[in-house]
Amino acid sequence: MAGSGDAQYDDGTEYKGYPVEMTELIEDTHGQQFLSKLRVYLPEEVPVSVQDLIELPDDKNNHRQIRKLGGFYDGNTGKRDIWVVYL
Repeated sequence: MAGSGDAQYDDGTEYKGYPVEMTELIEDTHGQQFLSKLRVYLPEEVPVSVQDLIELPDDKNNHRQIRKLGGFYDGNTGKRDIWVVYL
């Protein structure tokens, strides 16, 4: 049973992404420096937020916290094409 204010998650939804091991010092969503060692690239249409958790196929039951969201933008339209999820 979760206490009041505890985050609750659904069973999850599966999306295809591209994980890349890359170490980078980032500023996380709380303004703190964090050493990110993994990124996941996702298509723009994937509904992702910093409150979500990510589980990789080769590391089941290890729910990773999203530390920061970024993206790559189309040079012609200016719209984001790819999410960059820093774990």
